[in-house]
Amino acid sequence: MFRFVMIVFGMILLFAGQSYPQGVVYFSENETDLSGNRVPFYPGGTIIGDIRSNDMFAFANPLPVINGRIITSAEKVQLEDGLAVDSLQLPTAPLVNLPMLGSMANISDKIRGNAEPRIFTDDGKLMVRLLFKGDRGCEVWKWPRGSDPDKYARLDQTVAGSSVTTIWIDGECEVQGQVSGKVTVGAAGDIYIRDNIQYVGSNAYNGAFGEDYQTQSKMKHALGLVSEKNIIIQNTMQNGRMGGFRYFPNDINHHSVNINAALWALGGSVMFEQTNDSTELYQGPSPDERGTIYITGQICQVRPFPLHNDNHGGTGYKLRLVYDHRFWSSPPPNIEDHNYPILLIGYYDHESVSCGRYTRVASHCNIGSIYCYGDTLTFNGPYTLEVREKAIFRGYGSSSNPNSALYIQYPYWKPGVPKAKIICWNAGAEIEFHNVTVGPGVELYITAMEPLFTNSEAKDNTTFICQNITLDGCKFTNLNLNCWEDAVVQRNLIRGTLTIDNLPDNCLIHNNTILTGGSDGVVVKSYKKIDIRNNIITGAKRALVDSYKRKGITLGYNCLWDCKETDVGISDMGAGNVYADPRFYDARNDIYELAVGSSCYNAGDPSSPKDPDGTLADIGAYYCAQTSVEDDPVVRLVPSQTVVTVSPNPFNSITQISYTVPRQGIVSVRVYDINGRLVATLMDGIASFGSHTVVWNASGISAGVYFVRLASGDRVWTVKTAHVK
Repeated sequence: MFRFVMIVFGMILLFAGQSYPQGVVYFSENETDLSGNRVPFYPGGTIIGDIRSNDMFAFANPLPVINGRIITSAEKVQLEDGLAVDSLQLPTAPLVNLPMLGSMANISDKIRGNAEPRIFTDDGKLMVRLLFKGDRGCEVWKWPRGSDPDKYARLDQTVAGSSVTTIWIDGECEVQGQVSGKVTVGAAGDIYIRDNIQYVGSNAYNGAFGEDYQTQSKMKHALGLVSEKNIIIQNTMQNGRMGGFRYFPNDINHHSVNINAALWALGGSVMFEQTNDSTELYQGPSPDERGTIYITGQICQVRPFPLHNDNHGGTGYKLRLVYDHRFWSSPPPNIEDHNYPILLIGYYDHESVSCGRYTRVASHCNIGSIYCYGDTLTFNGPYTLEVREKAIFRGYGSSSNPNSALYIQYPYWKPGVPKAKIICWNAGAEIEFHNVTVGPGVELYITAMEPLFTNSEAKDNTTFICQNITLDGCKFTNLNLNCWEDAVVQRNLIRGTLTIDNLPDNCLIHNNTILTGGSDGVVVKSYKKIDIRNNIITGAKRALVDSYKRKGITLGYNCLWDCKETDVGISDMGAGNVYADPRFYDARNDIYELAVGSSCYNAGDPSSPKDPDGTLADIGAYYCAQTSVEDDPVVRLVPSQTVVTVSPNPFNSITQISYTVPRQGIVSVRVYDINGRLVATLMDGIASFGSHTVVWNASGISAGVYFVRLASGDRVWTVKTAHVK
């Protein structure tokens, strides 16, 4: 008998001391079998990672051990009579609404379309076995269905090892062996696991290679098994046939099965065969205990299947399921990690929430701490996300994509519609934005002791109320700064107005480019000491406004162009100001470096630190590299287009890809083989103006011709390179 228990989901700190985000180890669309009966979630199992379902979980004795979050779209869980909620010890996490599993169908289309090789079964007349043999590759064997493979199996082909490979079978297949390289196997029919399928270098006893990202990241191999039907543990002698665990408990060759893979059953379940059901022809011993299924990877399925039942006094397997953290940013080829959006709804007085890779805010939320490492944080409406103690917003990045940004957005906003807000009122709070773009329609109002805002952009109104702050190399729209000690604002691009208030002890506003769009430029309302030099201010109604009108303001060497009024309440504008067109390189395309002949070249305060090229300071946010060309005037080295080179080329194992971009923006550098398959992603993120270099270590890749593809903006460049051994 089961009963329903309403669960109030609170929050606990799940990521303390952990900088890498955790993904999902289990996902299902339903938690019922084909007859509609609810299936208890893996009784007695051990689960390391988050579990998610679009349906209601059921729990029965013996309870599973779950080291992660239990996330369900339902408002309750189902408990077997005799179980107390406290005994379940549900980890607390946000309720989530997850998209239906049907959207995963596109995964098999992608695998089928990108597969090389594609293996055919003569309309299902042939059976296929993939025998992975480490660095020697994968042998493909075929035999007529229903015949004895020991007599009739023939080697069809061998797929090279230590490479990135996608294999498609148009029917059923068996898999087993030692996997080397990064491989995805897709099948139109069931996939049978005949024996251990694990990575070279994993533990021979249980397939383990660590439970945390730092340890798992040392593993270089990855496998995805994607079936349009089911993934089935075969009842072989190696997998515990004839009650192998009971009769051979110390011989791992006669029980249990190790699986290192992402298992996706797009049309059914991860299951085992010959369950000793009364309707089955085969009946095993009593009991028929077959050991443990050790999975380091992930399960995604339409519905669950009990991996152990009471038939014959006990039939089947225990389960140990550990999430492979590498799948968060580097899943097997042509598979995307199953990170459906977390939906934050009406939280109040909760301690902490750790967001997934895609998160939506669906109502006003008040949260103690929020940790958001991912791709997007999306507001569904003009809601307020209030943080009381701590907020860390960070683009998740990876070893190959370190600059991958988090985008905070309100996509439904338009002018005249109320805006979404992220706010904090606690002066002692810890607030950080790293590699973040805050889109239009989302305002920031942050009170904190020393907020951090690095390599980030805010496209709507931003207010910082703080003790100390340094803003360097960022982008803002209408920046309001209330600081009572030290503030440094330098080399930022600001659209709209920069406002300073709250009597800062020492405020430096140096080398910013402020594009007012007809509003005021820099407005200082109160200060003790403020220094405004080497800034470009364009198109202002009032360029510089001193509302405080006290001693302590220092001005000079600012470019004030196309401003109706340059000074209001200021008696001494200082020396060295420029009133000519700064001549941006390409303002229509948002490139605000200085063009050749700009009046702001070397025009900054001579006492300012020199630019990195050793010349006098320029005015504005973007320093300009310069060189002397014989007796000609100093000219700007601005690349007219993106340039990419590979050196050395040909190369043995390691080569460098150098590229130069004309403006800051999203840049990707990817390597493809001669068949057009993606081999490596070396860069996929924000690149600043200028020259960059990435290293491609191809020591684990087979020799051959490859193509380096650089994408910047709407343009693409491709360079051919040869890897020789």
